[in-house]
Amino acid sequence: MLQELMFGPHSSMRDIIRFSVRHRIFDESDAAHTFNVIVYTEKICEYLNAQKGSAIDTLLAMRIALHHDIDEVITGDIMQPAKRINEKLKKELREWTIQVCRATLPAWLFNIWVQQFDESPEAQVVRLADWLSALQYMASEAQCGNNWLCSVSGDVLDELRELRRALPACAPIMPEVEALTYEILLEVNNEKVSNPQR
Repeated sequence: MLQELMFGPHSSMRDIIRFSVRHRIFDESDAAHTFNVIVYTEKICEYLNAQKGSAIDTLLAMRIALHHDIDEVITGDIMQPAKRINEKLKKELREWTIQVCRATLPAWLFNIWVQQFDESPEAQVVRLADWLSALQYMASEAQCGNNWLCSVSGDVLDELRELRRALPACAPIMPEVEALTYEILLEVNNEKVSNPQR
């Protein structure tokens, strides 16, 4: 067990650099990103459960968050534009990734990892936390002078609209997510970015 923990798939996550095909000022590893996703997941669950009366299993959501990117040890970081070209390709990529992970990962790990594709409230929270972590990284890069986020603002807004539709369990917190997103884009682009929800 200890050897698997020390030298298994997770040990490589510190070596996988996210957004590797983009110009970056600071690198972010999968391990660092995963830490952020776990923290965001815990806080979102706490908020939804305590403030909005949800019944989300925080521990399960955090376990899914902990392992949500373990597939990238096998596949590498597949950038969002490749996943978003069309729905058919997106579906094929997911099916291929699931097949590869089922054949490669230990059964216990695969069974946790694959839960992120469920429609459960826990999986929905992890998807939102994952997106927020990516947004936070892009905003940090923009604050340091990397204007990459300016060039993908339209994609960010498209993804935000998709999240609003696809994550009903997160609906109570989405107004805050949307307000934060528009605030970041406004600051980065230094021009008015209208929020249709206002």
